[in-house]
Amino acid sequence: MTYTNQEQELLERLPQGALVDHRMLADINRRLKLTTKKALNGLLSGLYQKGALVRLTRGRYLVAKNEQPDPLLIGCSLFKGYVSFDTALFFYGYRHTFSSTVYCATNRTVKARAQIRGARYVGVPLGRLAFGYVYDGGRRIATKAKLVFDIVYTRFRYIEEMQPLLDLIGDLDDASAAEFLSYTDLINETAMRERAGFLFSAARGSGRVTDYLLGKIGKKVVVKLNPGIRSLGSYSREWGVYDNAGIGGPGSRGA
Repeated sequence: MTYTNQEQELLERLPQGALVDHRMLADINRRLKLTTKKALNGLLSGLYQKGALVRLTRGRYLVAKNEQPDPLLIGCSLFKGYVSFDTALFFYGYRHTFSSTVYCATNRTVKARAQIRGARYVGVPLGRLAFGYVYDGGRRIATKAKLVFDIVYTRFRYIEEMQPLLDLIGDLDDASAAEFLSYTDLINETAMRERAGFLFSAARGSGRVTDYLLGKIGKKVVVKLNPGIRSLGSYSREWGVYDNAGIGGPGSRGA
C-alpha cells in the first residue's frame, strides 16, 4: 500500500490498535501543522479508504495499519464497554468457534448495533451493572463470575448454547463463586436467584453457592429457565424452575 508523506508520518505516530478520538485528533492537527479541519479529515479519510484505519463512529477511529483488526478491541472501543456473553465464552475457551457477532456489555440503557468489516457488533445495555472486567492487551473482558451473572441476568438472550455456560460454572473457583453471589445481591431478584441456583445445582451440585441462594429466596415464583423458549420441560420443585432448556438438574420431574 502506498501512502503520502503525511499519511506515513501519521501512521508512524499511531501504534497498532490505538483509538483515535477528538483529543488525539487535535494533537495530530497540531503536530502535522495541518491548516484546516478539512485537511485533517481528508488525511483520515484517505487512511480509512486504504484500510489503515477502522471507522468506529463519526470522528473515532481504530488504527489497523492494514492488519486484520482485533474484533474484541473494536467492540470495546465502539461501545466503551467490555466483552461478555457468547464472545467472552469464546475468549475463555468454552466456545470453540468464534461467532460473527461480538457482544459487549455497556452502561447504556438501549441496545446498540454496528457492522464493521463483515462483523456484527451488539452493545447490550446493563446500565449501572456494566462493571466487573479485567484488562487483556487493551481489551476489557468480563471476569468469569461477571460473565455468568451477565448471561443469567439477561436471560440467556446472548448465548447460543447452555453447555458452555454450565462448563464455566463448574470451573469457577471459590473466589469467583463469591464474586458471582455479590452481583446477585445488587439486584435482589427472586427469579434470577432461582435460575442461577438451578444452574449451579446442575453444574456443581449442592454447596455454599446453592445454600446461599436458597437462603436469600423467600417465597418462590415459578419461572421458566429460559423465557425465550415456549415449552416448559421438567419442573424443579427445589428451585421453582421449569427446565425448558433440557439441562436435567437435580430435583426435576416431568411437567
